[in-house]
Amino acid sequence: MGLGGYWGEVIDVLRDIIPVYDKVNSFISLGKDTEHRNRAISGRINKGDKVLDAGSGFGNMSKTASKIVGNDLDLILYDPLMPMLKNTDRLFDTKLDSTCGVFEHIPFQNDEFDMVLSGYSLRDAISLNTAISEIQRVLKDGGKWIIVDLGKPDEPIARFG
Repeated sequence: MGLGGYWGEVIDVLRDIIPVYDKVNSFISLGKDTEHRNRAISGRINKGDKVLDAGSGFGNMSKTASKIVGNDLDLILYDPLMPMLKNTDRLFDTKLDSTCGVFEHIPFQNDEFDMVLSGYSLRDAISLNTAISEIQRVLKDGGKWIIVDLGKPDEPIARFG
C-alpha cells in the first residue's frame, strides 16, 4: 500500500498548490483541519519533547503542538518538498530546523524522537509499510506517533458523497 508509481505525480500536484496549500487542507477536511490537529495533539505532548514533524508542509502540526506546550519543544520539520520548508515563515517567526526527504528514508538515528507528527501527509507515502517501519525506528520506546489524515468512508453511499 502507498502511492508507489503515482508518487511523482502527487508531488507535482503538491508543488503546484503551495500558494493555496492551507486552503486545500481546510477544504478537504470540511473546515475541520485545525480542530483535528488540536484534538489529536492535546494531552499527548509534553514540554521539552523532541518532535519530528514528518510530512510537515509549512509546519501546521508543529505550530499546533508549540501552542499547546508554550513553545517548549525541540522541533524538526521534515518534508519531501524544499519549497514547503522554505515557506515555514508563514507560521513561525524564526526558522526551525528542517530536512528534506521522504517517509521511506528518514535520516535520523534510531530512538531519537519522543513524538512524530504527521498531518495530512501519511497518505502521500510511496510505501506505507516502509514509512511505518521508519517512523517506528526513529521513535523512542514509549514514543508517540500522532497521525491526522482523511480516508474514504466505508459505507458506499457516504463514500460517493
